[in-house]
Order: sequence, then C-alpha cells, then structure tokens
Amino acid sequence: MNNKELLGLFERCGHFLYHRRGGKRGQKKIVSLLVENGNMSQKEIKDILDIKSGSLSELVSKLASKGYIKRERDHKDR
Repeated sequence: MNNKELLGLFERCGHFLYHRRGGKRGQKKIVSLLVENGNMSQKEIKDILDIKSGSLSELVSKLASKGYIKRERDHKDR
C-alpha cells in the first residue's frame, strides 16, 4: 500500500467517525447550553465550552441561519 492509498483510508475513516458520532457536535453543545441556561453572551459560551471565538462565531452564525437560535446585539457592547 502506498502513501496515497493510506491517506485515502484515513480520510474515509475520519468521515465515517464524524458522521457515526453525530457530526456537528459543537452546534449541539451550544444549543444544549442555551436550553439549560437561557440567554447567554458568546463570551460566556466561549468560556464554558473552551472554544476559539472565531469558531464559535461561525457555529452561532450557522445555527442562526437555520433558525435554531436568535442572535441579538447587546446594546452595552460597542
């Protein structure tokens, strides 16, 4: 087996594991956290889940675009 074939097997294994474990686990964690705690700031979510702010922002945007959550700007923030 050459390196290209081995890499292909790893990619397929990764794809299988991602979907087998439910995929989009970050989104599920965010929704679960909001269900448990109600309204939260992105900073609060970031601190609890220990996730980078850019990654969190992307996940939150996807959830909002699907209608699962509603984003509101905090008037205290600039």
